[in-house]
Amino acid sequence: MYASFRPEYLDSIRDLCEAFYGEIEAHRVVWEIRYLTRDGSWVHYYGAKRDGEGAAFGQQWSMQLGWSRWVDPATMVFALLDFQTNPYILAYGGAADSAFDIFREIETHWALEPEIFKLSMVSHGGLPGGREAVTATQIAFVGLALPPPEGNCRFVASKGAVSQRWFRGRRSVRPDITAPEIVTPEFPDSLSRRRGSR
Repeated sequence: MYASFRPEYLDSIRDLCEAFYGEIEAHRVVWEIRYLTRDGSWVHYYGAKRDGEGAAFGQQWSMQLGWSRWVDPATMVFALLDFQTNPYILAYGGAADSAFDIFREIETHWALEPEIFKLSMVSHGGLPGGREAVTATQIAFVGLALPPPEGNCRFVASKGAVSQRWFRGRRSVRPDITAPEIVTPEFPDSLSRRRGSR
């Protein structure tokens, strides 16, 4: 029996909504969502926010019918709720990078007709002393109508697993890049002359 990642999915969506629509301390946020649906539609939302001003865009492709169109980014919330209706939501833990590659891997090996949701987000916020806090999320979820096969299913992540590729809310602190980190020593005149004479 595989653990449900529905709570983690909802937490990730909350992180995105707070970062883009809410008032947070980050002065810059960049995010992207790629959502492959079971009916052959690909929805792509992306946006950025800087110093309180933001912009977002949405695109939709029908891979079966061969059309594409721009969509109102406000529809993103409804798309996210659609994914949430999947009876099974698992976290992806495999080696594929793109939403399409994840879909192909699962469909080729297990024929499960998955839906794929991938979220990438990076936010930058200031800290005392001129330092900058960078919070990054790179996570993918797999929505299934039927449970995955019993046994080892390598695309499924385990609860509490640590991955270099997939993570949520990973935080790092950068030093103040305006401060002189490296001081170039000044050579005595005699040493400078010796270096120049070689």
